[in-house]
Amino acid sequence: MDLLYRCIKEALRLHPPAILILRSSHSDFTVTTREGKEYEVPKGQIVATSPALANRLGHIYKDPDRLDLDRFGPGREEDKTTGEFSYI
Repeated sequence: MDLLYRCIKEALRLHPPAILILRSSHSDFTVTTREGKEYEVPKGQIVATSPALANRLGHIYKDPDRLDLDRFGPGREEDKTTGEFSYI
């Protein structure tokens, strides 16, 4: 069952059902990039994220364009390498 779970998770990572997710911010907040630049996001601003892009970032996933059924297996768990929301 674990292999089936990893297969489904990897298939959804490569081909997510939602290409773009839009939300409205409920409060003011700041986003800091990996380079240290900060962006202020005011309350009510539309915020977007793309699972199709995020799930293929090379700094999160090793060889992100390749199907790898062991990517989410014990000992690797690449979806948890950069925090709680690495896998969208």
